[in-house]
Amino acid sequence: MPPIAPSNVSWAEAAAEGRAPGPDPVADDLLLLAVPITAAAVVGSTLTALIRDSRGDVHVVDPGWDTPANRRLLTDALAAFGGAVRQVVVSHLHPDHLGLAGFLRDTTGAGVVLHEAEQQDVQAERTTDPLDPATVEARLDAWGVPAERRPELRRLDPSVQAEEPPAGADLVVRHGDRLDVPGWSLDVLHTPGHTRGSICLHDAERRVLLTGDTVLPTVYPGVGLGGHGMTDPIDDHLASLAALEPLDVEVLPGHGFRFRGLAERVQAMRAHHLRRSAEIAAVLAEAPDATTWAIASAIRWSAGFEHLTGHTLRSALVQTDLHVARIRGA
Repeated sequence: MPPIAPSNVSWAEAAAEGRAPGPDPVADDLLLLAVPITAAAVVGSTLTALIRDSRGDVHVVDPGWDTPANRRLLTDALAAFGGAVRQVVVSHLHPDHLGLAGFLRDTTGAGVVLHEAEQQDVQAERTTDPLDPATVEARLDAWGVPAERRPELRRLDPSVQAEEPPAGADLVVRHGDRLDVPGWSLDVLHTPGHTRGSICLHDAERRVLLTGDTVLPTVYPGVGLGGHGMTDPIDDHLASLAALEPLDVEVLPGHGFRFRGLAERVQAMRAHHLRRSAEIAAVLAEAPDATTWAIASAIRWSAGFEHLTGHTLRSALVQTDLHVARIRGA
């Protein structure tokens, strides 16, 4: 099994050291662009892909977070890349991927492409208040959050909230659809888990896989972070990883750096989730009625539970809650 290895070592090293790595030319007709994430609670950048088809038109995958600076960055990159923007394909609904889609549609006329489940959740998000006081308080009660930690969980850091409503789709796709990108064979793979309608794009002839946040080279993406379906998001994510594992491809992820060694990375990600479930199951075996807060504070976190605050604390509790529900449901 080939180990995980960056495809462009110098680019990956620059990014890891916090230096602006600039564009990463994968091929004459494929460019990766690091679009900064400006949310205080999230670090790094989104890897936006610019794909030129055989007609000379451009297809943008995951355009990134919408800020004035990022609008200029993407506009300049597209001008240098050349070609008219024809469509914007988005792997999932989070603002660090979908954010600039509306801007591109407004300025270029390009259509936005989402999975059908993601389109449903984008529409639902427009009518949902994530900070509805009654809903938030009920969730904090269910989690067993101590009174002194509740204020930071009753609000969202303004930097993680998109200023504009998320862009809806002009075209919805499903698993197995092939995108209209002449000169390419980009097939849509529905890979739920991170969100309900997450997708990857696979070109078997070119042996490349654009994974959004389904597979990342160094980070374990959260699951269940968009939409509410009838299936368990952890099981969905594990099934998605299993479906991708046999592919012999270069991985172009939504964050980090492009790399080879997909099977090894999938195995590490699967082991991470199974290890987390085992930790939580052990806590529940000793204390079957333990609250989500008690469980989360008793298991290992890379930063240490005591150092989690605000957005990262909320994410930890959400992930713990999903594992608890899966274990108790089983």
